[in-house]
Amino acid sequence: MKRKTNTWIAGSKIQRRGGGLANAFVFMKGQLKENIRQLLETTARNERIQGELNIAKDIQLGLLPKIFPPFPTAVPWISTHR
Repeated sequence: MKRKTNTWIAGSKIQRRGGGLANAFVFMKGQLKENIRQLLETTARNERIQGELNIAKDIQLGLLPKIFPPFPTAVPWISTHR
């Protein structure tokens, strides 16, 4: 008969046989930490890119004319009125 051993994981006492459950929790804890790290890195990168896109949009919108037509006397045959 195998002897049960006690393992402490994250403040909880877990009885294990051969360490399978405890090893699974340790593995999942490591994977979770890695996934959180990747999520934080990706989120920071996406926020930086979104900020750069907003700046580019503002610059492009600033280049557009504010009134139409931008040069009303330069092209007399184009009219917005019929």
